[in-house]
This record gives sequence, structure tokens and C-alpha cells, in this order.
Amino acid sequence: MKLVIDIGNSKAKLALFDSTALVSRRSITKLSVAGIKKFVGKKKVERVLLASVKEINSSIVSYLKNNYHVIIFSSKTDLPVKNKYKTPATLGYDRIASVVAAVNIYPGTNALVIDMGSCITYNFINSRKEYLGGSISPGLDMRFKAMHNFTDKLPLVKISPGSHKARTFAGKIIGSSTKESMEQGVLAGIIGELNSVIGQYGKKYKGLKVIITGGDAALFESNIKSKIFAVPNLVLQGLNIILDHNAIKRKP
Repeated sequence: MKLVIDIGNSKAKLALFDSTALVSRRSITKLSVAGIKKFVGKKKVERVLLASVKEINSSIVSYLKNNYHVIIFSSKTDLPVKNKYKTPATLGYDRIASVVAAVNIYPGTNALVIDMGSCITYNFINSRKEYLGGSISPGLDMRFKAMHNFTDKLPLVKISPGSHKARTFAGKIIGSSTKESMEQGVLAGIIGELNSVIGQYGKKYKGLKVIITGGDAALFESNIKSKIFAVPNLVLQGLNIILDHNAIKRKP
């Protein structure tokens, strides 16, 4: 059994893998040693990969190192793909993990991974397993917060993941209230961006596979013109593959 810990900007995700199978996962607001113990329970964990976008509590690191074989993900962690990003030290682990998983799902194919979280990231890996980079834009909540924070009168609007607003968006361009106008503006902007970016990659790279993942992905799937593949837990899958890759490398 393996444990993957993914510490993001707002939540931490814990996942247990048996080989390539995701056995269980949990999202928590604040990671702690007690939370890790509770999640693992009596299951026998042999290896751990810890990835974080922020500084990790030293007590958590000490506990993991004292009890498991641990890899703390960094720009120096060996990868099963070739990273051609010009500034690997600034590359978010989630971006590289997502394309590692994409290569495993669609080997020998040009792939664009769209991760819709706090930010929307577009990550491209070619058929030769070379990660070239991509782009980053503000996510759904960030766009609403920006309009609220940088104006005096615009309200803070939030669309929950379970909402049907984006999924049923059918090109409506006129909002009949301020709130609705903000919703239409943000949704139309993201939908237009998604279709434009996918179209540009599709013209340049033959046989492109498009994978969409992340917390807001379900809101927009039905509004994308190109054929896409929705894959939940893609980053966790990629981190698990990276963990396995490093274990194999260490074997004599």
C-alpha cells in the first residue's frame, strides 16, 4: 500500500493506492499528524510521496520520515517523462503530475491536460513524452473574487460545483441583473477560453487528446466543442506513478 499526500492552496488530499488502484481518498482543510494516522488506520503503508505548494509543517515531515520511506516532491525528483520547462524549480508539482498521468493513460500521443482548480492550467506533453509547458489563467472563484475585490459595488458571486449554471449555459449573452451579468461574463469567458485554447493546440498537434480534471471541470464539460476525456483524481494518479518510478529506480 502507498500513501500520496497532495497539499494544495486551500485543501490537502490524501490517497491510498494498491499498485495503480486508488483505494481511498480524503480532502481536509488542514493536514495534521493525527489526520494522517486516522486516514491510514491499520493499513500497512510502505511508501509515501508528499507534494506541497507551501511550506510543510516540520512535525508532519518528521512523523512521515520516522515511520515510512518518504519522497518529498521537488524539482529534483526523478520523473518518467522529460521535463523541458525552462524554469523547473517554479513548476507546480500538480502540473507535471497531471501530464505524467496523461502519458500513462494515452501513451505515444500528444496530450493537453486542463486542470480546473484555483487557477486553470493548460499543460502539454508530446508523443515523445516531453513536457513543453502550457499556460495559467484565473479559475472560476478567482475571477468572481477579483471583480468583487477591485470594485466598490460588485457583489461576491459564487457558483458551487453542484450548480447547473455552467453545464446548461447555451450561449446566453444578456444578464438581467448585476449578479447574473457577472455570472454570464465569467462563464462565457471561461467557455470561450477553453474552446479557443483547445482549438489552437488541435491545429498544431495531430491526434491531440484533451483531458480535463479538477474541482470545476464538471461545470464546463458539456460546453467544450472538441472531444474531451474527463479524468478525476488525475494529479493523485500522476503522483502515484512518480512514486512507483522512483521506487523502481532505486532497485539494484
